[in-house]
Amino acid sequence: MFVVISAVGCNNKSLSPTPDSAEAYYNRGVDYYNNGDWDRAISDYDQAIRLNPDYAMAYNNRGNTYFIKGDLDRAISDYSQAIEINPSDAVVYYNRAVAYNKKDDLVQPLATMIKQFS
Repeated sequence: MFVVISAVGCNNKSLSPTPDSAEAYYNRGVDYYNNGDWDRAISDYDQAIRLNPDYAMAYNNRGNTYFIKGDLDRAISDYSQAIEINPSDAVVYYNRAVAYNKKDDLVQPLATMIKQFS
């Protein structure tokens, strides 16, 4: 349905994020996501974003987690933030379009894509 940007070789049993490592929190969030622990995934993505507010992948993956939880507005907000940070990432446009589609709102993503790519 949508694309999760995964961590490589992450195992939350061996990961204890240092207080200043956005990547470590992000990677553990991916692990929690992959294991269906949505709330812990969101918590770690939150921390990664606090440490690195320009972490587009963390916004994308937190958006995916909100999507799974059924919070489409938050998912769309996170996808939009990821697009603002990295407007060339087609994956995030796709994920946001899927969320808009789930809300039965296809006008907004189409208008954004036309504006972005014209």
